[in-house]
Amino acid sequence: QTLAARTFHVSHEMTINDVRQARLVLLEGIDNAILRLIKSEPKAMMDEPRGMFDTTHIAQLLKTDQLDEAIVELDKLQAKVIKVFDQEAADKEVVPQIQNLIASLKQE
Repeated sequence: QTLAARTFHVSHEMTINDVRQARLVLLEGIDNAILRLIKSEPKAMMDEPRGMFDTTHIAQLLKTDQLDEAIVELDKLQAKVIKVFDQEAADKEVVPQIQNLIASLKQE
């Protein structure tokens, strides 16, 4: 196999950094969906602490490949979103994105 062929092959494989970055992009999508939900239903947030949907700790788990722990935290996040905004509102955008990230973590 020529060097060019080997180089081409390697460039098509995702490195662990690419994988970690892809996870964080999905998490960012979840954050953005939650922010849109908060803006569309501000009344639901009136009695809730501001940082309750903070995902910094989940990002840290994803960066350090603690995937099982990240899945547990994503499940908790989903439960909080459903509790605050109700199932129907959560299902519009946030739940599918959380489930998508969980599914991708389970495949790794």
